[in-house]
This record gives sequence, structure tokens and C-alpha cells, in this order.
Amino acid sequence: MSDNTAHDALALAVPVDPWVLSDVAYGRHYNPHEVLGGHPGEHGVTIRTVRHLADAVEIVTETGTYPAVHEQNGIWLAVLPGNEVPDYRVKATTVTR
Repeated sequence: MSDNTAHDALALAVPVDPWVLSDVAYGRHYNPHEVLGGHPGEHGVTIRTVRHLADAVEIVTETGTYPAVHEQNGIWLAVLPGNEVPDYRVKATTVTR
């Protein structure tokens, strides 16, 4: 994914404070699903997931596959078109090290 595409996704996503993302990523947030999962916003549906060891993440829906970008501390996000959270699956890819 190009830096421009990653920047666009981050700019369009439903905003979350960096310290909240850190707390969610490390299991310290009292309500992680306030951040994780699908959330409709002004520019589409933001989907966030935690995949600490992933090298790539995709959101797979009935209508297509959307690459996610690494946001912070193992949290990945994608912004999907529309205003309703679709049925989706998360596909994470890791490279054997």
C-alpha cells in the first residue's frame, strides 16, 4: 500500500486519540469495542482490528476486499464505503520469520 493510500485512510477514519489506541492495543481499555470493529462515520465505515503480528490485513466483505493500514501498536484500520457496517471478515497475513 502506498503512503498516500495509508495517509488517506488515516485521514478519513473515525478519529480516536493515540493514547486510547495504545490502551486498546495492550488490553488496558475498559471498553475496547468502543474503538474496535465497525463504526460509521462521515467518510464511510471505519473498521479497526488488533493484529499484533500481522504484516498485512484485509477486510473481506460480500462486495469486495479492502486493504487495511497499520495505525498504531498492532491496530489496523480500513475505511469502507457506505454508512452501515457490513458483514465482514478479517484476513491477516504474517511472514514466517
